[in-house]
Amino acid sequence: MNEADRRAAQRRDAPSDQPKASVATRKAVSAGVLLSALAAGVAFITNILISRELGPDSRGEVAFVLQASYLIVPFVLLGAERVALRRSGDQGSFVPVHLTSLCLLVTVAVFALTRDWTALIGPVVYTIATLAVLRSRSFRDNQFSTYTLLIAGYQLTILAFAVTLYLLKVQDWFMWTLAYALPAIPIVVVAGLRRNIKLGRGMFVDVSADSLKLLPASISAVIVTRLDRVILGILAPESQLGLYVSVATATEVLTWLANSLGDHRVSTLAGGRDRRGQLMGILARDCLIFIPIATVAGLTIWLWLLPLLGPAFASAAPLILPLCLAAVMLSLYRQAVSYNLGRHDPTRVTVIEVSTAAVAVPVYFVSIYYGASQGAAWSSLVVYAIGLMIGIALTGRGRTNAD
Repeated sequence: MNEADRRAAQRRDAPSDQPKASVATRKAVSAGVLLSALAAGVAFITNILISRELGPDSRGEVAFVLQASYLIVPFVLLGAERVALRRSGDQGSFVPVHLTSLCLLVTVAVFALTRDWTALIGPVVYTIATLAVLRSRSFRDNQFSTYTLLIAGYQLTILAFAVTLYLLKVQDWFMWTLAYALPAIPIVVVAGLRRNIKLGRGMFVDVSADSLKLLPASISAVIVTRLDRVILGILAPESQLGLYVSVATATEVLTWLANSLGDHRVSTLAGGRDRRGQLMGILARDCLIFIPIATVAGLTIWLWLLPLLGPAFASAAPLILPLCLAAVMLSLYRQAVSYNLGRHDPTRVTVIEVSTAAVAVPVYFVSIYYGASQGAAWSSLVVYAIGLMIGIALTGRGRTNAD
């Protein structure tokens, strides 16, 4: 037997890792889908309760705090959640000192500027940032027990708080915002008790050169997906933001699923070949999933949700089509970003997302200034489509790490 035959026999006799990979894939996808379904369900129900009780104006106040929080989160994380997704990334530990210090600073700064309950942005940022890091590590390590515990507690706390406020007919917007801020307390406690989360090895133990390289991408990502809502809350009456988020939140069932799918792909694609054709195939298959979900979501919003919310939200009907199309485009855009994050050079993601954000800022400002909520809806579709085209264009052709 020559050397080639011997190697071939060894490959045949070697135990296959395929079953293990298959089990890991099913586990990750199942966990992602279940947690996404829980989050989307809670968001859907809470959106109905808030909108029915508060109306478009105060609904916009709550939405502004939440969207501003999402916009601040990457400045607190400093790119750590992106590096945590990659198997080759830093295996650091959770740092409550890091998050607590920066979020306290955010709270004090916002309160100094507003002197009102808008300062709840700080605790909301802390909660979102903590869960973002744990989510990334769960998908990287294919271990979901800690993250499942925390996200389930977080979502159920929001739901219980919202139901209680609805039954009590509470109409103060800041009380509804507390539903998103108070979970920061049990998250700190539970995270400290879990053995697989190491505490306090240093102020910025999860911040590395790689995470800082990806920080512009993290900031750009929230600019692309959240800046439209923040600008809408500034340039237009609160009622316009209230109408917008009442529809947009209902379409997020799709983007929650897409984000979980994309995060899992990052962890499984790390270091492989980088082909534009492969990405196009992934996107084509994903369209068969995303488009039907968006269609069902749009019909549900039109036929059931808006009538349920009442006459004050009837004027949100023209937002359904552009926001459902935007949800599909955003879901595809996230897959293109995830593919590039997991492949040849993850810093290419920075180029994709910064380029998309550079397009988003002027498009959002001009569209919202002239078109309010409808301008925001259609401009988000345009921005996501341009981002997808940039992601596809920058994906390489058959390059490898060795190249």
